[in-house]
Amino acid sequence: MKKLFVLFTLFIVLSIKILAQIDSNSFEIFYMSSAPTFHYGKSENFILWLYQNIEYPKSALKDSLSGKVIARFLIDPIGAVKNIEIIKGVRNDLDSAVIKVLYASPCWTPAKQGNESIAVPFFVRVEFNIQDPDFKNKIILFSKQLKIKKN
Repeated sequence: MKKLFVLFTLFIVLSIKILAQIDSNSFEIFYMSSAPTFHYGKSENFILWLYQNIEYPKSALKDSLSGKVIARFLIDPIGAVKNIEIIKGVRNDLDSAVIKVLYASPCWTPAKQGNESIAVPFFVRVEFNIQDPDFKNKIILFSKQLKIKKN
């Protein structure tokens, strides 16, 4: 369980602490005074929410398909997830599962540039692992442990 916690923490720190990202459409560099945050400023909640809500497609399960999908999306000035695109896909069914769950994301607290909310790109890697059918249960257990530690 410690390894899972360290893995999530490392992923979140590397993803959230980026203060400047390049928008590939305009090659503009974003300087943020605060990065976007998910659910009350708790960055680890996004990964937990993502894995609790994503569905492993039945077609991928049938074919014993595993892989990592990397998606890019925009968190707009009101905190909505927009313009989702797959940067590195596996197969249409896995890619579509990632797109579907990202569009279902609750609103974020948007990034700030000074006192103004701005839109910024964000990247996420979702790993589908057919060898670990109990993965979703591990995530639920991990989220329960986080709640216990915070109390």
